[in-house]
Amino acid sequence: MFTFFHLIQLLAIVGGAALLGAIGWDIFGILGCVVGIPLGFLLGAILGSLPLILGLKWISRRFDRSTDEQLVDELHDPTCLTPNLILLELKRRGTDIQRELPFVLSLLASDDMHRRTAGWAALNPAFPELVGRIPEYRPTATAAECQAKCQPLVEATESG
Repeated sequence: MFTFFHLIQLLAIVGGAALLGAIGWDIFGILGCVVGIPLGFLLGAILGSLPLILGLKWISRRFDRSTDEQLVDELHDPTCLTPNLILLELKRRGTDIQRELPFVLSLLASDDMHRRTAGWAALNPAFPELVGRIPEYRPTATAAECQAKCQPLVEATESG
């Protein structure tokens, strides 16, 4: 999945390589350009990663101040954009996230593509052993196709 953070990093990499390549060319000629481009690439990659790192630190601090119950409430909120991060935080705390599997499966079978995408993003890190059981699942497919693909998982969790 390509996110806004990836776009920022890509623009920083390309911009850094172009800028330092041009500066190197102006000052030292071809050798300056050859050295400036990789340096700009590296500097752009580092600077372009900062928004993601700062965002994750902000989320981590917010999670640290939340109780398990507050996190579960946020997970079940229809406007929740990060169910994967919430599940991973609950798992890190030692909470049994298996009880949240029916909710994740309901996201996978949702009529809304954005909810299916959030469900897929949550299933992969929180329940990686189940991902292989629906290898052809694509959250961008139609709702009916997604519901049919994840039906075996839903039936397995209901019976066991």
